[in-house]
Amino acid sequence: MFNRRLIIWVMLPLAIALLVFAAGDGNLHNHEASIARGVTLEGYPLGERDLDEVSTLLRRLERATLRPPETGSVYADSYAVAARSGLRLNLTETMRRLTVAPEHADVDISYELIPPDPEESDASTPVRGTSPGLDAVGLMINVAWGDEHLDRLLETLRGRGTATFFLLGIWAEKHPDRVRQIIQEGHEIAAHGHLDRHPGEMSARELHNDLVQCARVLAEVSGRRPGLYTPHYAEINPAILASARRANLQTLLPTADTADWMHNSPATMLNRVLPHTEDGALVLMHPTKATADFLRDYLSHLDDAGLRASGCEELLHRPPSPPEDMGELLIEFDSIHDKEGGE
Repeated sequence: MFNRRLIIWVMLPLAIALLVFAAGDGNLHNHEASIARGVTLEGYPLGERDLDEVSTLLRRLERATLRPPETGSVYADSYAVAARSGLRLNLTETMRRLTVAPEHADVDISYELIPPDPEESDASTPVRGTSPGLDAVGLMINVAWGDEHLDRLLETLRGRGTATFFLLGIWAEKHPDRVRQIIQEGHEIAAHGHLDRHPGEMSARELHNDLVQCARVLAEVSGRRPGLYTPHYAEINPAILASARRANLQTLLPTADTADWMHNSPATMLNRVLPHTEDGALVLMHPTKATADFLRDYLSHLDDAGLRASGCEELLHRPPSPPEDMGELLIEFDSIHDKEGGE
């Protein structure tokens, strides 16, 4: 009898606590529970609305705004377009934010990344473009010489876009202040090899050491370890790709090349790259006397096309942006929900 009473007295508080928890949790899923008075979701009023109704509305919004990941695709000539993460509305977290929000609070929608399938991306191929969706073109500026023309390039880019400067390691060692200036201007830096040698003529050991040394120098000068690489002299072969992978560098090649090192005129450069200019393209240039004039005109063409100039790493790793018209979409799908009476 004593043991039975003891068990009852021990179990009774636990049973009561479980009942209270179950009742409280049930309020999140019944039609009587609601969001606090005056609460808005990115400015759209949802306060005192039934939770099931709001959940239905957000599920509709989630489907309408889903941005699937972009799979890395490989061209017939063994070049790749890099994969990129997708984006979707995080229904669970958004509902949690709404249910705990105090009266008259404005709640932000929560989003989550959808990573691409790693098996769909072929790491043995160099990237020659990025998946569309960011309305941007990546600028690649290879620097192994031409220090006297860098100021004009930086001035032309200032306030109009960013670029990735692929730096030769020995150049960075000689011009550390220039490297820091590039970064301070808001641009990215990446590896272009260390020595002024043809990478295709190096042994596997020499090439690996060359890339590791370049990455080390850039990290020491800038405080940032590079993640991207484009080969010096635009040479590419399986050994170069393998060495870059071993050095934890992703190999990039341009979609379009200005060939400014051939002393082309700005007009000739434009004619070379404009046919290949589209969302996600990568455009290569060098610091030459005529490149700044080309770049000035090219940036104007990008403006007219609704594209912006971007660093390549940003294009490769930046997820899609959430829709800007969420308020309008909420109104639209709330109206649909009212007409249809739910799902």
